[in-house]
Amino acid sequence: MSALNNMRPGLPNAVAFELRRDNAVNQETFLTERELAERHKRSVKTLRNARVSGTYVKFVRFGRSIRYRLSDVMEYEAANLMRSTSDLPPTNRGRQ
Repeated sequence: MSALNNMRPGLPNAVAFELRRDNAVNQETFLTERELAERHKRSVKTLRNARVSGTYVKFVRFGRSIRYRLSDVMEYEAANLMRSTSDLPPTNRGRQ
């Protein structure tokens, strides 16, 4: 009997695995405004302005608190990765 089935007796192994996988998916890491500002070397005010215009990393609102999912931050960073200064930023590609 697996350790997870010890916690949930009577569940088949497949169901126990699905519960463990779902719990792992639901454990997302969130960054505060200050943490993201420090990571990207920007001010908190700049992040607030970008939220209004919708031009930066996606965010989540928990009551009055703003949080940024680490997965969204990393996706944004990967999308803005460039090899040279002549590369166009993702938001300007195709514009003339």
